[in-house]
Amino acid sequence: MAKFKGNPTVAHLAVDKHHDYGIGQIHFGRWLQVWFATITDLFEGENADKAKEAARRMAHTQFMVLWYQKPDSVKGKTA
Repeated sequence: MAKFKGNPTVAHLAVDKHHDYGIGQIHFGRWLQVWFATITDLFEGENADKAKEAARRMAHTQFMVLWYQKPDSVKGKTA
């Protein structure tokens, strides 16, 4: 199984910059949809609920970090 090594925030910032600061809420929303669907298909119960809540917090945190690091000139232009 492949594992990510490194800092996810640094990785997200680099990808956002590479894509002209185009990563927006819609992208994190889609990630959550895929994550929730996968968890729902494979797991149930308290641990599944905890995994979904952890993902929700991660997505929110990563989006907010990206938002505050975007140049003012592009804020409001991303989905």
